[in-house]
Amino acid sequence: MLSFDELLEINPYSLDKVQKEHFLTESLKKLTQHHIQNCLEYKKMMRAIGYDENRIKTYEDLPFLPVS
Repeated sequence: MLSFDELLEINPYSLDKVQKEHFLTESLKKLTQHHIQNCLEYKKMMRAIGYDENRIKTYEDLPFLPVS
């Protein structure tokens, strides 16, 4: 997976759709895991909805959590 700094070095529009989706999915999975590990309330919400990182194949599989 590319780091954010590496991504910034890539020419605009040079990544194809599959590459962009992969980067987004992996980045959001990493962010989700960070919040699970660092926020008890978030961890409880994810446990309550049955979140399983192994079932996430694309960013569209990530749970939508509405906030206000």
